[in-house]
Amino acid sequence: MTNTVQIVIGKEYEFVSEVEETGTEPGLRLRSYTGQMALVLSLVEDNDPDNSPLYNVRFADGREAQAWEEELNGWDKALGQFYRP
Repeated sequence: MTNTVQIVIGKEYEFVSEVEETGTEPGLRLRSYTGQMALVLSLVEDNDPDNSPLYNVRFADGREAQAWEEELNGWDKALGQFYRP
C-alpha cells in the first residue's frame, strides 16, 4: 500500500517533478526543485476535471509554479515516477 497524504492549502509538501521538460532551459526546469518543499497556495479552479487536482505552489526561493497532486502527496515518489534535478 502506498502512503499518500491529502493536500491542504497553506501546508508544505515535498515536491517531485513528473515532467521531464526537455525543451526547457535547465535553470528553469521544475525538476530542479525535486526534493524541495513547496508551500501550497491554492487549488487551480479551472483545471480539467478529468485530470488530477492542480495546485499553485511556492518554493523557498520565491518561485511560484503549478504542481499536480501526485507531485506533492507522495504518490509519484513512492512509484519512482519522477525526474531528478
